Amino acid sequence: MAWHQVSVVSDAAIADDISDFLSELGAVSVTFMSSDSKPVYEPEIGETKIWEQTKTIALFELEASPEIVQTLLFEKFTAEKVRDWYAEILEDETWERSWMEHFHPMLFAERLWVYPTGQEQDREGTVSLVLDPGLAFGTGTHPTTALCLEWLAANDVQGKTVIDFGCGSGILAVAAILLGAKEAHAIDIDPQALIATQDNALKNKVSKKIKTYLPEEFNSISADIVLANILAKPLIELSASITELVNPQGQLVLSGILSEQADSVSKTYQADFTMDDAVIMGEWCRLEGVKNRLIRTLCPKCSHINTQKISNKQHDKATCSECKHQYNTHTSLDQREDKVKAHFSYASWQEKKLAYRPDRWALGCALALVLLIGQVDYFKGYALSQDSGIRPWLQRLSSLTGYSVAGYHKPLEFSTIGSSLEQPEPGYYQLQASFINHADFRQSLPHLELSLQNIYGTKFSQRTFSPQEYLSKNSRQTSVSPSEALNIDFLIAVPSEEVGGYTIALK
Repeated sequence: MAWHQVSVVSDAAIADDISDFLSELGAVSVTFMSSDSKPVYEPEIGETKIWEQTKTIALFELEASPEIVQTLLFEKFTAEKVRDWYAEILEDETWERSWMEHFHPMLFAERLWVYPTGQEQDREGTVSLVLDPGLAFGTGTHPTTALCLEWLAANDVQGKTVIDFGCGSGILAVAAILLGAKEAHAIDIDPQALIATQDNALKNKVSKKIKTYLPEEFNSISADIVLANILAKPLIELSASITELVNPQGQLVLSGILSEQADSVSKTYQADFTMDDAVIMGEWCRLEGVKNRLIRTLCPKCSHINTQKISNKQHDKATCSECKHQYNTHTSLDQREDKVKAHFSYASWQEKKLAYRPDRWALGCALALVLLIGQVDYFKGYALSQDSGIRPWLQRLSSLTGYSVAGYHKPLEFSTIGSSLEQPEPGYYQLQASFINHADFRQSLPHLELSLQNIYGTKFSQRTFSPQEYLSKNSRQTSVSPSEALNIDFLIAVPSEEVGGYTIALK
């Protein structure tokens, strides 16, 4: 079926009146378009904001007379600025197929294909997403959507939960699942967008892993990744709500932002996220960041507990609020074991202030020679290192060179004679233990290895503490005499698990 299409240009102030009049004359649809190059962005919710110079376009059935419509229109608005009348016959067509002539397969980050039905792509190592145009926004052709798809394809989403805030067609939620995400939650104010998301999820065989919500239906589930491809103004106005959706140290991806709006949007989120520089595509950009988390760290100087915001991208320094001492937050006992160990190794090396000087190399060679002679048999060598006559010399060589002597740090004859682990406050446990030196010679203080099990008996943490950590801050003790008992009492951060049991080993 063909149609008469007529258009006229006017000031924005009378565009609504023209629209109403054309409808009275029998127009089956009326559309506003820009008659110049000035864009209009971000109307208020419920507001129809139009251009200063607006082209009003109307469709009439073929039985109508464009000449009569023109005459009546110009009679009614003779005193107004109405110009550029245009009329034509518009042939009917299937708009989806017509639009798809310009929609070709797109590849994002060499990993994610997006293509319409009938243009399938099959390349090893890639993921395919089938999408046909519909009533909801989001096919990957617009820079704002493309920027988000590029981020998803370039980052590891395996096993993570995702929220698509303002989902439109659901393309981002579907892409996340296809790329390995555990589950996705799609939110939109438009019911049609939720229908489109469900249809696209079904078409790509991921409907079981995607749930859709109107905002009032969503129960504030938090996720590892939150994608919000809307506009700058709602991103700023809804920043508190969006922030709450991101897990601590989770990732936030924001799009629908003009390049000149990037700074204002980024600043809105900087209090809670470590934000990266904007990624630009044309006049649009993408912002991304990692959510900070609150940790409580123990000052190594005065043992005061401080609260600090950090992200997993940072190795921040904290300043103790009590004694003003500065220390690295990643040495906190509630940080990951590998970071703790790495820092202690580095700190220990720095404190010794060792340098590869020729005289120390010579001493090292002398020590190596002594150990080589003594350790033809390992156990004989170990006995040599524990000999009360030779040991002081080996200890001295070790302290001068920084090289460990076999057996020097290994407390073969230490044993634990009692211990307890209690929780004085949430997230912290107090460890009290006593151990004794059964050797007939003085031994250096051992390292203490603590393994923690949850209430189901599964080990979830294993940490090794040096004497500097488990002794009081004023203690200068470095060794234990024969038959001497040592009592320790110190606080350990255990932020995320309930402890059901523990074991102690001396190293």
